[in-house]
Amino acid sequence: MSDFLQKDNRQMVEQKILKYFPDTESYIAPADNFLIYGTFGKENEPSYRRTIGYPLIIYIFKVTLGPYWYHGLVIFQILLGALIYPVAYGIGIAIFSSTRMIFYSIITLILLGGYFTKSMNVLPDLTCASFLLLGVYLSIISVISRKSCLMMCSVIILSFAALIRPNLILYPIVHFLLLLYVAKEHNLWTQIKTKRAIWASSIVLLLMCNLSSLRIYGHYGIFSPTDILGINMFEYSVKEIMSRNEEEEKYLLWESEINAEDNSLTKDKLRKDRFFEAISNHPKAAVSYWIDAAISHLVSPHYLRIGAVYGYYKRNKVTKNHHRLSESAFMRFVFYLSGFLNAIILLLGFLYLCHQVSKKEYLFVLVFLCLIFLIVGPSFLARTGPRVRLPVEPFLLILAVQYLEIKKNRITCLVSTIYK
Repeated sequence: MSDFLQKDNRQMVEQKILKYFPDTESYIAPADNFLIYGTFGKENEPSYRRTIGYPLIIYIFKVTLGPYWYHGLVIFQILLGALIYPVAYGIGIAIFSSTRMIFYSIITLILLGGYFTKSMNVLPDLTCASFLLLGVYLSIISVISRKSCLMMCSVIILSFAALIRPNLILYPIVHFLLLLYVAKEHNLWTQIKTKRAIWASSIVLLLMCNLSSLRIYGHYGIFSPTDILGINMFEYSVKEIMSRNEEEEKYLLWESEINAEDNSLTKDKLRKDRFFEAISNHPKAAVSYWIDAAISHLVSPHYLRIGAVYGYYKRNKVTKNHHRLSESAFMRFVFYLSGFLNAIILLLGFLYLCHQVSKKEYLFVLVFLCLIFLIVGPSFLARTGPRVRLPVEPFLLILAVQYLEIKKNRITCLVSTIYK
């Protein structure tokens, strides 16, 4: 009877979660399958849909807390989200010297609400961002302090972050460039020990960040961490591109052709083939859509998707692809204000990078462009909203406040010159 009640409570909790976060099912299912079959997939067949990092976390909470796993997961994610703020502050202080401006950037980061609004989501974005930023911080501190143990911890944490989200497969490039910049800024690049640590950790991460791809290659003979990339290519980019050129019927024909295939690898190949065919035939529509997606990811406010569980935002479905805000005047104000603030932050960050180009700080600019686009860029294929920028939002803010500091210093110098 007790087991029956626990199962009933668990089903009620999961139904409530799925009501708010439909994508959650694709992460819970592999965890449940591992509970029964010992495999992250469907029965005894390994999954080609999701990487195993986040389902593993769900599995651990299900084993330890039973029907209360969701509550434990939320507490865990709240703590991870809170950890981001001191870690982001530490990264800012390690790269820049202005403690006051970095402090202001972290206050703004809190007000934007990206991390506490995602704490109740059963989605991997917050968890991946937390582990990624912690790993970045430890790697920077390792170079500055010349402590190899911190670099080892960093590699382990970054490797796990890559198991959570497959978009970190190219992170080793960012890792090398970032640490190269830090070493040069602290006059440490000439030291053999520093060079070895940076090169060795980058090479190890090149392997560890592709563990998901190696896992799939071992089972299916294809080097890819997941088929989500192909799904995003076809069901989002291709669909939008064809719609903008009034070729919806052709898209539906391609969709039927793909759905008729039973083999998941063949489906994935067909999706990617149709993607390249669509963008080669309609390059302008493709670029237009990806710009729209980039704006949605980098500018739209986190409060837009705060979730009905908070009681402030109601997701009323209007069409298949659109939602509207509730009638709350307060939430409309918060939505538009935070969206405007995000646009200003993005503009100021871009201006700061332009300033660095004018100073011939090319390595600095390359580091941050790679950091932003190698992590967030693949997500432009699917317009999934602001949650995809969680790993890079602290860096956008830090760049923005650095530009403000430049302007403040110039104004101060001008005023002092006038009154001399």
